[in-house]
Amino acid sequence: MEKVYTREQIRFLRVVLEDLQYLANDWKEGIEESKIRRDSVILRRLLVNGDYGNAWRLCGYNKSPKLRVPIKDNIKEDSLIFYQDGGGSSNGIEIQNFAVYNEVLNPDTKISKIDNVKQTLHLDQFLNSDCLVYKGIRYNRQQIIKFVCNKTGGAHISSNKNKDPKDDSLYDLIDDELNILSKNVVYYEMLSIGQSLVNSKDIYKLIKKIKNIIYSG
Repeated sequence: MEKVYTREQIRFLRVVLEDLQYLANDWKEGIEESKIRRDSVILRRLLVNGDYGNAWRLCGYNKSPKLRVPIKDNIKEDSLIFYQDGGGSSNGIEIQNFAVYNEVLNPDTKISKIDNVKQTLHLDQFLNSDCLVYKGIRYNRQQIIKFVCNKTGGAHISSNKNKDPKDDSLYDLIDDELNILSKNVVYYEMLSIGQSLVNSKDIYKLIKKIKNIIYSG
């Protein structure tokens, strides 16, 4: 028997559809930091607040949608200052597994490099896996989304740098203007998160399914 959706469910699916289509159209290339900041509200609602996963299950799919992320390179943890997964594309260039060390590595030291290789994660794994390390502090994707949205002016802006030591380090990264591909590293990681969503197969699977549900009648 075909599932019958309530008006409230249809309204919810319509909003999710519009936001997914917007991101799919606008988050491919050439995104400015200001746009990343403003659109962080959409990413927070879809990913952190759970609208993407809820819509996925409401449409009859099991578990949660999948996304692809860079496989972490072999990192020399004891001398690491900064690391980020990255993987976002800006003007046709993509950088992943970017690391900064506090020592000059011996030329004879062999560090295996994984070039542009990615792994598939379920949404909860994607959000809760580390994507950035700075001065020994690890950040997962959920924390990056919430910081950009809640602290840098996506939905709210905060100048209280002493509330959370983990936030302090992210503020430092923004203030020190450490950039990748002409973007601050925090915003570049946010770009990478958003593009992991829009480049996934499941986002288009869900878009098609929602369209069928909404416009079938």
